[in-house]
Amino acid sequence: MIKKTIVYPYSRSFAAYLRHINCNKLYNVTEAVIPGRWWKDNEDAGGIDGGEKIGIPIRYGFEDCLNQCDTVIWASYEYYDNKAFYDTVLSKIEKALELGKNIVCFEELTKKELQLFKEKAAANNCLFIYKENEKYPGSDDGAQKPIDVPIITVTGLTEECSKFDTELNVYRALSAKGYRVLLISSKTNANLLNIYSFPSFMFSPKRSEMGKMRLLRSYIAHLQQKVSPDVIVLGVPGGLLPFNDQYDMHYGIIAYEVFSVLKTDYNVVNVWCDVLDSLIIDKIPDICRYRYGMNVNAIGVSNISLYLEGLQDEQSTLEYSVYDSDMVDKTIAFTNKESNSLKMYNLVKNDSVDKLVDDIIISLSE
Repeated sequence: MIKKTIVYPYSRSFAAYLRHINCNKLYNVTEAVIPGRWWKDNEDAGGIDGGEKIGIPIRYGFEDCLNQCDTVIWASYEYYDNKAFYDTVLSKIEKALELGKNIVCFEELTKKELQLFKEKAAANNCLFIYKENEKYPGSDDGAQKPIDVPIITVTGLTEECSKFDTELNVYRALSAKGYRVLLISSKTNANLLNIYSFPSFMFSPKRSEMGKMRLLRSYIAHLQQKVSPDVIVLGVPGGLLPFNDQYDMHYGIIAYEVFSVLKTDYNVVNVWCDVLDSLIIDKIPDICRYRYGMNVNAIGVSNISLYLEGLQDEQSTLEYSVYDSDMVDKTIAFTNKESNSLKMYNLVKNDSVDKLVDDIIISLSE
């Protein structure tokens, strides 16, 4: 039985996972351990992404925390090709297994790594839990199975604009109101959260784009039949538009394929708060209507944004800034004075997300 759990290596990108784990009591997480000392020790883990408190402290010192737990959640982490640090994390996970600690792994592993850790876990009489993305055995022959429940989508004008947080928050809020929700998240490693991940076949170079689109339609119909939901929440990976010639955000290809095969009923588009202005807001509906054939019902305003001052031509990775909730509120208020074309919601605040969910329910009830 899993009693006391720590998260390592904790970072901003895992905060949405930790909120969901804590809200749904999936594991008894007592500490979120960061690598190094780049955040305040013992501060609430929710502060790392500027969001509301989680009730779990951030800690330094993996080894000390390891001695006080029986399970480690191995968090997915942005390594940015830093192989030395990745190897350091691997060695710490190996040490945890040697001490008989259970591992719940959210990191994507190679087959060789997975086999190694499973063997170590078996040798030390502990668990290594790793749930791969569900492999859908269906056909892409174009058979059109009916999808007869409302579909809510969460997209982003760009990447890294709090889509996953929004998907989880909408899912939890609708579930709390008694609705049976099928969530297919924009992440490919969400299965351990008891939700469905975006299907990996959509990224496979072995399938044609037409085959992917047909299979996606079939997959969602299959899940609808399996789960019998009242509503489907679908997170769409990637962005809708390139940021520039170098950072293309995958050109909105996944979004184009999703909206080509699905009739959606309520669409949330997330944007960075520091690029939010009346010009952007007024252009988004036309971009989405004419490029993707979908209507925008709401704008989700993210407190995560691109760190423009650190952007250099030779950079291979993007860096992001985190703003507080007040900054998001001020940006929304200013933009509302200039344009009232779309409803906007602060994705950092729970009460604002609740208002978004209320609007979804009203819209889908009309």
